[in-house]
Amino acid sequence: MPASDDRVLRIALIVLGVFELALGLLMLAAPGTFFSELGPFGTRNDHYIRDAATWELALAAAAFAAAGR
Repeated sequence: MPASDDRVLRIALIVLGVFELALGLLMLAAPGTFFSELGPFGTRNDHYIRDAATWELALAAAAFAAAGR
């Protein structure tokens, strides 16, 4: 893979990681805000929102790990 492609992929993974980290932290810290501003689907369930936040944070960690490799 050319060095420029590698650099673009690394930047994309970092951007994905930052986005997923911010989303996961919002879901953990303020599930009500997340529900009202970004995800008003069905009835509000803070427990489920926090469960989904763990997936977002794991995805962020994987993106950062991949960018580091």
